[in-house]
Amino acid sequence: MRKRNVRRNLIVAPGLLLIFYALSCHIVRAADLPFRLVRYHLIVVPVFVNGDGPFDFLLDTGTDSTLVTPEMAARLRLRPTKRVSLITVAGLQVVPLASLDSLTLGAKSLEHIECLIEELHELRRLGVPVCGVLGQNFLSRFNYLLDYRDRRLVFEDERDHLYSRAPYSGARHPVEQQQGLLTIRARVAATPDESVMLVLDSAATGVVLFDKHSREFAFAAEALSGDWLKASGSGGSRMARAVRLRLLRIGDERFFNLPAALMKNGVGVEDRTEDGLLPTSLFRSIYFNHRENYVILNPHSLP
Repeated sequence: MRKRNVRRNLIVAPGLLLIFYALSCHIVRAADLPFRLVRYHLIVVPVFVNGDGPFDFLLDTGTDSTLVTPEMAARLRLRPTKRVSLITVAGLQVVPLASLDSLTLGAKSLEHIECLIEELHELRRLGVPVCGVLGQNFLSRFNYLLDYRDRRLVFEDERDHLYSRAPYSGARHPVEQQQGLLTIRARVAATPDESVMLVLDSAATGVVLFDKHSREFAFAAEALSGDWLKASGSGGSRMARAVRLRLLRIGDERFFNLPAALMKNGVGVEDRTEDGLLPTSLFRSIYFNHRENYVILNPHSLP
């Protein structure tokens, strides 16, 4: 989803949902929050909204805004302040924009946070009956560990940054904020020139590449003859070409012959500055440090 600091009326939708047819002494003050995995990769968390709840929300690191369903908006008596364009890789629609008094997940809470009102048809079709989507306008305010192995979300206490080291060890990978989305650099072939910026997306079922660099991708991916993928988002669905990445490398992490989707240019794709989506479920866990703009893939806890 695109950040609205570029164009107030332009928003890019929640992380793409893909259906594959053919994914010492340092004391850490943290709050553990168990989460539920749906369809092996979608993270569902209990959220309190305006003091009411808990409600099931999809946690989506690949969207910059929080969304609620019309039923949820009616229950909360939300009053839209305007309508904005919601653009996804699958299409475009106009949705209402409103404001929440408070949003709480575990021990973390924010006040006066914007949200979009959207049907979330694709999530419901996939059998994920959530009341909303929790996006980066909430998540980016905190440092946290996303632990798929133990199915838990671990928030750091705000006082942790006073310590000289982070609560987790491992290689630190720089991340960049691109219009509200968190991107990481990856290599898609053996040579150093073929690199891409991918959005860390917890709602993506597989790697997605936007076909803006077909020449570079030709060295890195091979088409799977006759295989197509259906890319589904808030704006509808679009067919994408099924490919296999010979190599995807992020630091010391390497994936070989990785299934992926090659998305052709079109509405929601051609104007994106990033090169694709990287599902966070590829890793056992990820530590997000928004304060210093880095992530640690498969980190180890410090004693």
